[in-house]
Amino acid sequence: MLTPVVRHFLGPAGPARRLLSAALLEAAGTGCLLTVSVVYFHGSVGIPAGAVGMALFVSGAVALAAGVPTGMLADRFGPRRVLVGALLAQAAAMAALVLATSACTLAAGLSAAAIAERAAYAARGALMAEAFRADRVASRARMRAVGNLGMVAGGAVGGLALHAGSATALRAAILLNAVGFAASAVLARKLPALAPKGGGPAGERAPAPVLKDRRFLALTAVNAAVCLHYGLFEVAMPLWVVEHTAAPRWLVSVLVMANTGLVVVLQVRLSRGSDDAPGGARSIRRAGLLLLVACVGFGWAGRLPGWAAVLAMLTAGTVYTVAEMLQAAGSWGVSYALSPEDQHGEYQGAFGTGAAAGTALAPVFATELVLRGEGLGWIAAGALLYALCLALTPLTRTGRSEPARVPA
Repeated sequence: MLTPVVRHFLGPAGPARRLLSAALLEAAGTGCLLTVSVVYFHGSVGIPAGAVGMALFVSGAVALAAGVPTGMLADRFGPRRVLVGALLAQAAAMAALVLATSACTLAAGLSAAAIAERAAYAARGALMAEAFRADRVASRARMRAVGNLGMVAGGAVGGLALHAGSATALRAAILLNAVGFAASAVLARKLPALAPKGGGPAGERAPAPVLKDRRFLALTAVNAAVCLHYGLFEVAMPLWVVEHTAAPRWLVSVLVMANTGLVVVLQVRLSRGSDDAPGGARSIRRAGLLLLVACVGFGWAGRLPGWAAVLAMLTAGTVYTVAEMLQAAGSWGVSYALSPEDQHGEYQGAFGTGAAAGTALAPVFATELVLRGEGLGWIAAGALLYALCLALTPLTRTGRSEPARVPA
């Protein structure tokens, strides 16, 4: 039985609910894994902390390389088939992680899971583009809201495993993640079976056409740079509160919980109007302005006493969260609008890879520009992000991208 809250976010029965239910299970499993993985592999298995970090780095690099090829698979064999296969592969990789006893085996397991995750991302994006064409941005918004809900629930389960403290409890949490992916695959099997695109007649289209689509690659690169903003909240904000403001340390937890709650409640509403290229670009421009305002607010909080700093941080945190949601919705709108209808898997794979790369570099952006520059660093970061958001608009004005063709 679904609780009223969960039923509200999953929507009415049908394909969309099955897709969102699968996403909820995946997010819960991921939240659980993120909570326990480092403690388990370092504390229980005995892999050095540095080696665990290197394994995570290797898997992240592998994931970036897998985005376009796995997206091509979704176009060629059909998004549902690839999604089911990717989820089953993730389940197997997660189950195998409990057998890892060295940095090499851990890196291998995490890399396999990362490749499957990229394939699932591209296939899911293509499936939503085709099966929910009139509602695809709203579907992505609901998925993001559900994902945040799942991450919180999974993190809570992982916290219980950490509280238990035994290696058995931590292994059980990792295996629970594997079960979640397997259950997601079962749900995904009931999604619409869309015909594979197959790339058209032989020789008509160049291999990996997205790599020849200069405008879409430019869009992907600029969006990747905009995604540096995640470092502001995840890295710079906590350190700023603790080291540079008069606000109490517990404010960090309040800001993180408020961010998660607002995304769950407001992401769908704030995605309205972002369904096409002009609407998506408009949302991104608004996000850029709000990012600038939020950065000024964060920086200003460092000059204020006590509760004034708390109020400034809460206000800036709320403005940042609205900007985050608008930027996400706008990026979905423009990426769908500028992708050829027969290549959504490949194009979404490329676009998602760019966003992942920007997010991976976000901590460096936060520490080297924002924190080193202190108040001026915040202003510089906000101005840069606003300029990047404005720079996206010209890339969305000339209509949908067309597949690259092999010359006759």
